[in-house]
Amino acid sequence: MQNSQTFKWQRILLLTAVGFIAVMVLATVYQEWRKRNGWCMRFYTDVKQQTLYGTECQKPAS
Repeated sequence: MQNSQTFKWQRILLLTAVGFIAVMVLATVYQEWRKRNGWCMRFYTDVKQQTLYGTECQKPAS
């Protein structure tokens, strides 16, 4: 009984860790795609925001 309980918790922890890593990888890939081909937002200290597209996302703020 004890051995099967330990195995069950190990399996749950393993699946949780794999799921977390998968979500992080997918979020990073999506963010990089969005910067390259999609859009991004730039926020300024005076509460102004600007929507940028494509390669404009790579340029530093002026």
